[in-house]
Amino acid sequence: MSAPAGAELRLIGSLKTYVGGRESVTVEAGQTVRQALAALGIRPEIIALVIANGTQQPKDYVLKDGDSVELLAVIGGGSSSQAADRAGVQQ
Repeated sequence: MSAPAGAELRLIGSLKTYVGGRESVTVEAGQTVRQALAALGIRPEIIALVIANGTQQPKDYVLKDGDSVELLAVIGGGSSSQAADRAGVQQ
């Protein structure tokens, strides 16, 4: 039996509200994380951290079949770029 096609996005915390409370969704491979977020109705600017297969990646990371990607939203006030700067995250 083959692995499921697509990439799994694991949504942490408040991001689950965008996908009906689910902890993860499978999206089509070949698109960027940014594109997948937009297709789910999630503004990419609210994402502070992208971890793909255990490694930090930019939002322009191209998803591959079998990827497991964790997404963490910006927490607190200020702009997403300010929060990302404080966290040392590349946008």
